[in-house]
Amino acid sequence: MNLEALKTRMIYLIFLIIGLYFLKPDFIFKPDGTPREYGVGYDSEGYHKTFYTFQVVIVIMTAIIYATF
Repeated sequence: MNLEALKTRMIYLIFLIIGLYFLKPDFIFKPDGTPREYGVGYDSEGYHKTFYTFQVVIVIMTAIIYATF
């Protein structure tokens, strides 16, 4: 892997993370904009917990970017 390919992957990842943070999809964030808790069931505020936390989604995006570029 050359340095240019690594730079390109890093730029894509940074823009995807920033975009995801500003979009705040419902499966990652609560309606008030805070991240959902990891797990099954409900948290202390009564919101559903999720398996797709922000960190997990970043790892998945990184694997997809690495596999495709």
